Parts: sequence; structure tokens; C-alpha cells
Amino acid sequence: MGPVILRRLLSLIPLLFFVSVVLFAMSLQLDPAKAAQTRAGGINASSVEVIERVQEELGLNDPILVRYGRWLGDAARLDLGESLVRTESVQLDSGETVTRGRSVKHEIAVALPRTVSIALVGLVFGLAVGGSVGLIGGLRPGSIWDRLSVMFATMGIAMPSYWLIMLLIIYFSINQGWLPATGYVPRSEGWWSWLSHVLLPGIAVGTGVAAITARQLRASLMDVMGSAYIRTAWAKGSSRRKVVTGHALKNAISAPLTTFGTMFAHMLGGTVVIESLIGIQGIGLLTVNAVRANDIIMLQGIVLFFVVVTVAVNLVVDLVYLYANPRIRLS
Repeated sequence: MGPVILRRLLSLIPLLFFVSVVLFAMSLQLDPAKAAQTRAGGINASSVEVIERVQEELGLNDPILVRYGRWLGDAARLDLGESLVRTESVQLDSGETVTRGRSVKHEIAVALPRTVSIALVGLVFGLAVGGSVGLIGGLRPGSIWDRLSVMFATMGIAMPSYWLIMLLIIYFSINQGWLPATGYVPRSEGWWSWLSHVLLPGIAVGTGVAAITARQLRASLMDVMGSAYIRTAWAKGSSRRKVVTGHALKNAISAPLTTFGTMFAHMLGGTVVIESLIGIQGIGLLTVNAVRANDIIMLQGIVLFFVVVTVAVNLVVDLVYLYANPRIRLS
């Protein structure tokens, strides 16, 4: 298992290098003078001398290779730079007050718990509902339950999360008044207060995960139930529960497991839109605000964060799949 993990890690080096080049290319779109002026507080708040000094501090006058090497080294140390737009005034030891950008890493760390809360609820909802629907449809092919599971999977995949969250808010928040429509409450203020604010967005992003899980598990389970070793288990007199849980489900789960990385990326993409719609100050809303303000440095940090998380999740999924399927590991 050790050599397999090492090969997987080494295979990520070219991918991460390519991603770093693409992300650095985003900064080449910056106009150095305009970026320095934005950081300094705008044309009405800064003189030409201040703008030139800020431009020099940002290193925008350096050669491209020097800037790339500095950016790559900072990223390796988890230093994602400073925002161009989200700024704060800092007083130096000399008594002079200057404008500094807020740390991108700090901004992501502040927004991350909100996004993780939505993703966690969506993941639990998606796996629970999708697993149940796929199990019912796969064990009863051709029945009314099977047709309903196919309908659920088709609708769930085709339904945009931003449209679904609107329907959920209209029914559960506006019509019934059961759950809040907007905002976020941290878990420290109570489990129900926290869950009530992230339940609807979690269901909205988790519906796509549920649909994909149901579709994959249904198809895989139908295929496995017709295998020779399942017929042998029936011939030995094994109970239905033992055949399903001990033989069929153990092998059928491999199919949705391999697509978990794609489902996770789909879920994170859904939070970007939903957070901006319902006013949760998470990674999604931070991304939207960075796009609107043309804050390239903030976008670099956010995209790098999403890439690293997605790559890490896919790596974990691959390792779990190798552990669960010895035949793949031996090959």
C-alpha cells in the first residue's frame, strides 16, 4: 500500500505545477498602477508617490519569473497574499499610517466554517437520501419504486441548486415560517440555531449529490445482484439481509465511491451561488465579491484553496477505493 500512496502523491506534482502556472497567469492581468492605486485607497486618497511606493511594495515591477517564484514560495508556506480591495489602515513604528490589504488566508479561514457547515449538511443529506433511494431501486428493478428512483435521480441532476433553494425558502420559510431564510448562526450559539440556518442550503446543494449517488448505486447494485457469487450465496441458503449487506452492497458501493470527488466539487460549486443568494458570508460570497471587485489576489487564493481541497478529496477517495478493492491494489 505504501508504494501505491507514494506513486499517487508523485503524480500530483505535475498537476499542482500546472495549476500554479494557470493561477499565476491570473495576476498578469493586473495593471500595476491600477492595482497599487486600489490598494492605496483610490485616486482621491493617494498621491502619485504613494501609488508608486505601494506598487513597489507589491512587487509588480519585478520580472515575471521573479514574481512567479516569490508567489510559489509564499503559496508553499500557505501565504496567499493580501487582498487588493479588503483593506485596513495600519500604523507603522514611524507613526505613519498606511493601507494594507487583509490577509487572504485569514479571510478564507473566517469564511470557511460557514461553507463547511453547508457542505457537511449537504453531504449527510445526499449520502443518506441517495443511498436509500439507490438501494430501493437497485433491489427492485422494474418495480414502481425503481421507476421512482430513476425519476428522482433525473430530476435531482437536472435541477439547479439556486432554483431549488428558492423553492425551499418559499415553502419552509415564507409560507410555513419553520426555518430562517437568510443568515448564519455559529454552532456555539446552539445546535438547532446553527442547523436551522444551514439546513435549507445544505439540502439544496445535497440534492445533486443524492441524485448522483442514487443513480450510481442503483445501476451498480442491479449489476451485482445478477453476478454468479450472489447466486451462489442464495443457493447456500443465506438470508436476504446477509446477501445484500455482506456481498452485494459491499461491491456495489465502489461505483458511487469513485465519483465522490466529482460530487464533492459539484457541491462546493453549488455553495458559491447559494451563499450569495441567502447572504451567508462564506467562501461562495467571498468569491462573488472578489469577482465583482476584480480582486485578482483574493481570487487566486480562493481558487488555489478549492483546487487543493478537491485534489486532497480525490486522493483520499482513491486510497479508500484501493483499500476496499484489493484487486485494484494488486494490479
